Amino acid sequence: MSAFYIENETVPLVPGKIAVAFGGLHKGFEYPHIKMIVLSETESMGKEKKKTKRKKYKKGRAINSFTELKVGDYVVHENYGVGIFSGIENIEIEGIKKDFIKISYKDSGNLYIATSQLDVIQKYIGAEGRTPKINALNGTEWKKAKTRVKAAVEDLAEELIGLYAKREVTKGYSFSTDTSWQVEFEELFPYEETDDQLSAIEDTKNDMESNKIMDRLICGDVGYGKTEVAIRAAFKAVQDNQQVAYLVPTTILAQQHYNNFVQRMKDFPIRVEMLS
Repeated sequence: MSAFYIENETVPLVPGKIAVAFGGLHKGFEYPHIKMIVLSETESMGKEKKKTKRKKYKKGRAINSFTELKVGDYVVHENYGVGIFSGIENIEIEGIKKDFIKISYKDSGNLYIATSQLDVIQKYIGAEGRTPKINALNGTEWKKAKTRVKAAVEDLAEELIGLYAKREVTKGYSFSTDTSWQVEFEELFPYEETDDQLSAIEDTKNDMESNKIMDRLICGDVGYGKTEVAIRAAFKAVQDNQQVAYLVPTTILAQQHYNNFVQRMKDFPIRVEMLS
């Protein structure tokens, strides 16, 4: 059987001849009924890329030993506020010597906590490069701050309850089920997905396909594959002719994610642009 090449769809087909056209094919297929097998370039040239195993990460954990603290670390006591870890001191009380955690506060105040009472303190977490304000042991600043925060949290909770009540009765956009392109796009991911990643992807898709307004937060440390979850959700949205905005906090991240999106979607008719 002879074949001929066509450059566009307007060229008429010829009975008994095979029409060959240029296109993109990531994986070959077999059509046994007419005894035809089609191979992609990577399959015929032996360049198919195998998925590599993603590195597994251990889950984070809370501080459970004073040995994890370094002298000079800022710590927060639930009753006295922000202080500085000043080391371990061995103190004798009623004839018994014990180790105590020493926390220094404003105006030369010192607080001693038994090493068995780590649950009342935690490491200070704040803006990077910003020195926290140290509280005074006998001051009222910490109590006032806790009161303000409690009131603010209650106000926020009330607003959220009202917001979610409205969202429950409002219908959102229901996206279509996965297309063949979606399946093909996901197969091109060069890594083996973790169980948690696959679960997050599945949950995200279920949210998108429901008629409820979507509200999903995906958490994970660097390297856990959050971006791939977002990329697949974006690709799914585009299949329904929707536009997607992906927001990041820095210029460098904007460029990195732009390059990533372009690379992942280069074989599909999707336009990716960056606004920084």
